[in-house]
Amino acid sequence: MGVSAATGEGMDELFAKIDDCREEYRREYVPFLEERKAQRKLAEEARKAGDVERLGEDLSARARLIG
Repeated sequence: MGVSAATGEGMDELFAKIDDCREEYRREYVPFLEERKAQRKLAEEARKAGDVERLGEDLSARARLIG
């Protein structure tokens, strides 16, 4: 796509193409990013739940040793 710096010829086409790209980004890439974000959140929640469970097990084991 050519644009003339001297005359501005091709600017309308350039801006139309930029608009097309923006819409493609919103339509295809943003949902992909949102899905990845949701997956990371679920993985983090699972990791935290596992950490809490392991902490409880460690505390129980320690209580039995002290007990």
